[in-house]
Amino acid sequence: MDKVTKAVKAFYEAYPYPTGLSEFDAEIAPARLLGELGSGPAQNGRWQVLEAGCGCGLGLIAAARRNPRIRFTGVDINQVGISQAQQQAAAEGLNNIRFMQTDLMTLEGLGIPEGDFNLIYSFGVLHHLSDPVIGLKNLARLLAPQGVIACMVYGRYGREPLQRLVDVIQLATAQSTPLEEQLQPARLLADIADSTLFRDTPWEQTSKVDDIEFVDRCLHVNEQSYDVDSLWQLLEQAGLRFRCWLKPAEWTVDELIEHAETRKLLSGLNNKDQYKVIERLFCRPRLELLMTHANDPVEPVP
Repeated sequence: MDKVTKAVKAFYEAYPYPTGLSEFDAEIAPARLLGELGSGPAQNGRWQVLEAGCGCGLGLIAAARRNPRIRFTGVDINQVGISQAQQQAAAEGLNNIRFMQTDLMTLEGLGIPEGDFNLIYSFGVLHHLSDPVIGLKNLARLLAPQGVIACMVYGRYGREPLQRLVDVIQLATAQSTPLEEQLQPARLLADIADSTLFRDTPWEQTSKVDDIEFVDRCLHVNEQSYDVDSLWQLLEQAGLRFRCWLKPAEWTVDELIEHAETRKLLSGLNNKDQYKVIERLFCRPRLELLMTHANDPVEPVP
């Protein structure tokens, strides 16, 4: 295990994430994705779904509870979170789900055949890896032909206010200071940001969130953000292809631009350049997308 991965592992074992039900169950349920996308044939007659970076497994357990005919696998580097997930799944008597401690940089501990998963779900994970390209390549190896990876990475432009606070915290506190001792001064600085940098942004009230959410936002030991160009480069290096945004209306000129002349001007750009305009004009702190193998045939997306 490399140095960065060890640091991230220790970080999440000290502050297991998340503390509440994730968007996995609330908005992006795997059964819905599988049904709408018409992915490739199920392995052994059943859909196989992997959550890469499942944390405490709250979202995956909720999905397994609601979708007994789908097989779910959750992996994470965080043994504390995996243990909690295993205990909860056992307490509920769920027999269609399993959890394993796995390093996404090596897939050590997984023991699952390549090309086994119809859907891989990985939200808020790749940008914490020591090498996201290697991590995404490993996920691509596990993806079935015509399978889909649903992914979220941090958006560079949308996170600029938060990054400015992170920069201030790093200036004001020594890097060698234990994480728990950074919390109080970081919260004091975040309280100022709530009324300045964060006004009318998704980061309002950051100073008021619980400790686990706060350290994940402001005191993480390793993270990076992406814009459209660097995201496309990441996919290309991993042998994957952009299929669509998870919420297409948030990336469509016709949906976002009311002025007809401006809409006509921007509609003349190719799709990628339109996305680059949108990420600069609108707040997009999360880049949420679906990707497939680069050599898979393109199918219509509902």
